[in-house]
Amino acid sequence: MRYIAVFIIIIALGCKGKHKGLQKSGKTETVSEELTLVLSDNYGGAEQQEIQVIRSKGALKNFFTEINKTRKPGIPVPKIDFSKEMVVIYCSGKTTDAKIPGLYMISESDDKLTLGVKKQNLEETTSSAVLVPFGLYTMAITDKEVVLEQ
Repeated sequence: MRYIAVFIIIIALGCKGKHKGLQKSGKTETVSEELTLVLSDNYGGAEQQEIQVIRSKGALKNFFTEINKTRKPGIPVPKIDFSKEMVVIYCSGKTTDAKIPGLYMISESDDKLTLGVKKQNLEETTSSAVLVPFGLYTMAITDKEVVLEQ
């Protein structure tokens, strides 16, 4: 019985959980969370390339009210814990490409967080339909200005 208890303790201590990487910027260390894609769709985004930062449940509901005006049934509003996370919505503008490009973090300073758009492989994913896609991402909450690299 004692060996089983020791074995269970060794297994529990040996398991590696999800670890957050530290990034060093100058003298301070900050924990940098990656963006997590929660939802994407080919219709409902803005006609020009842009990002929107949403920090409240009401603002997220307003975004979904706008994109669901022409949908029956509408897309349900995802459950987000705004005490821990914020939402970044990337709209790639009018396109015929059915793939929604991903976002990634380029750099982080004391007052600004810069995001970039992952380059697409030029595959045969285009159609003749004009799409206005969007991607909804979550990330750790921050007071920094979130900008998209042009």
